[in-house]
Amino acid sequence: MKKKLLSIVLSLTLVMSLGACGGKQNENSDHTEVDGSSENVSDDTKEPIRFAFVGPLTGDVSEFGIGMQTAYQIAIDEQNEKGGLLGHPLELVSFDDKNSPEEAASCAEKIVGDESIVAVMGHYASGVAMTAAPIYQESDMVLVSNSSSHPDYSALGDCIFRNNAVTANIVGYQVQAVAEVCNAKVVGNFEQNNDSGVSNSEVFVSKVEEYGEKAPFEIAHIELANDGSVDYSAIIAKFMDAGCDTIFSSCSYSVAGPFLKQYREKDPDIKFMGTDGSYSSEFLELLNGDTGDVYNCVNFTTEQDREVVNNFCEKFEAEFGAPPQTLFAQTYDSARMLFAAIEAGNSVARRDIVDNLYQVEIESVVGEKLSFDENGDAFKKPMVLDAASGSYSTMSGALIDQEEWEASVMDR
Repeated sequence: MKKKLLSIVLSLTLVMSLGACGGKQNENSDHTEVDGSSENVSDDTKEPIRFAFVGPLTGDVSEFGIGMQTAYQIAIDEQNEKGGLLGHPLELVSFDDKNSPEEAASCAEKIVGDESIVAVMGHYASGVAMTAAPIYQESDMVLVSNSSSHPDYSALGDCIFRNNAVTANIVGYQVQAVAEVCNAKVVGNFEQNNDSGVSNSEVFVSKVEEYGEKAPFEIAHIELANDGSVDYSAIIAKFMDAGCDTIFSSCSYSVAGPFLKQYREKDPDIKFMGTDGSYSSEFLELLNGDTGDVYNCVNFTTEQDREVVNNFCEKFEAEFGAPPQTLFAQTYDSARMLFAAIEAGNSVARRDIVDNLYQVEIESVVGEKLSFDENGDAFKKPMVLDAASGSYSTMSGALIDQEEWEASVMDR
């Protein structure tokens, strides 16, 4: 369990100023105090409660950053339509960390130094988020990441939360998907050469090794791609020499797309199982229609007959121009969790938001319910999507209960 810090019961004065790193300057210089009173309708003349988004708004993975920002803004707009929070309207301010640890640290310093900002959400890559996390922790400010898969991320402090799958918790389902959906016998593991990619590979390999002689497939080769790579021919040659029939990868769409496109030019029959990282319309566009035997093991799909899902998907596609993927849906859910924490504590004090975020639960878009455990993590159960038609479709019943599947493997 993460050690709880001493709760600070202080009212928060909202100072209307914002620094660089992509933040937008607010021209309103009047200062008022959010007093915790709960009025039914927000008053636009009152100072807004400000939330920060920080992520890659430019660069190779900017689709993820812009999509997260869009989902966050939708949640903000919806809450404002309901009257805001504690009688005050809400406002989103955004920072571009360029998916860079150095930029992320600079943005984090600006965010925590602005007393008008009550909570922050974002950072894409685990290594980037983990660089900035101690800065938020020292300032008693909530950081919610929707994409940090490194196992040590949420252990950085009790202010640090994540609303995405922890690789160690879902890796069994990933192995099951590779074995049963791809009918894999010889697997190659392709990851990005960063903290998250190395960690994901280690967890995946370790899980397969747990089965010993009963392992459903062999991991014949592992390759890590450096950032900025454009030519994957040498890596592909090694996978082919190892006789791989399937590639498993948690790489982002900007890496997985070009890699798989080049691989298919040499081996049209290679099968691919991706994760939330490559679940993207941009990923399918990069494959240029060559999407047979391409699958993603993910935690969210738009194909759900629930009002909260349909409402979000309709609004997101209207704003973004494409259906939401898992990361964006998780961002939307996380924003609503922040609002619930503020309402539960009737307070926008940073420390109060941290404490109350452990206590609240909402009906979520990704899964039926969302809450954070004592480590600040949220549990996810994945599903498999098939991209054969050029768009994603859910493979109903592709995955069974993990314990049941593992028992069947060991009985073989």
